[in-house]
Amino acid sequence: HNTGPSRYGPPTGRKVVLWCVANCVALRNEIYDEWVVYDTADLIRQLGFDLREKARAFGNQHAWDELSRGPASEPERLRGQGKPLYHPFSEGRFDPEDFLRAFYHNVWNCRMVGTVQQACAPGIRFRGSTGRAFSGRSAYQTFVLSLLATFPDLALRVDDVYWMGNDPDGYATSVRWSLQGTHRGFGLYGPPTGRPVSMWGISQHRILGGVITEEWTFFNEFAVMQQIYRD
Repeated sequence: HNTGPSRYGPPTGRKVVLWCVANCVALRNEIYDEWVVYDTADLIRQLGFDLREKARAFGNQHAWDELSRGPASEPERLRGQGKPLYHPFSEGRFDPEDFLRAFYHNVWNCRMVGTVQQACAPGIRFRGSTGRAFSGRSAYQTFVLSLLATFPDLALRVDDVYWMGNDPDGYATSVRWSLQGTHRGFGLYGPPTGRPVSMWGISQHRILGGVITEEWTFFNEFAVMQQIYRD
């Protein structure tokens, strides 16, 4: 319960539930590297504040430096801006890392959204940033298309893949990814502003029978909105 002041404003008395995803790398039982994504946007929404207004205020405080970014340009998906090459799924013994790298590349960079039908279970369950929750491949494809519509030139890079498990019992996997794009489309965040956006996130999956049955994806959506809504 929000009974004290926070960086977002005075106490509202609201009860909140905050989701987060963490990837930790440990050596000899000591964590030496950690990546954490908090669902900050949903937290602010649960507190009762106007999410867009908070994003604008925080974006202005952050003072995003356009000069340090360099000139606006289309993100590079391949050297020379050529057509991204298709990454075929490996045949034979199931390789979780190769499967996930192929899935993310083909869906997001090659724009082969139909890959969802091949790589996901019909009743896939999804939980994501800012309270997103749905089930089914059709809903998953709609989520992908909403981001592609918002950032038509987006380029996604898989930064790390972790997994454990086996074929009979299934696999628990985690993918840390980053994305560059330009807000050029009418989509999730209103009229296009033409502003370059950086996004990163962590997706965790349950894979059984060679398909994704569950996914939890959280990304820095509040930071993305700050980049878009600032004055």
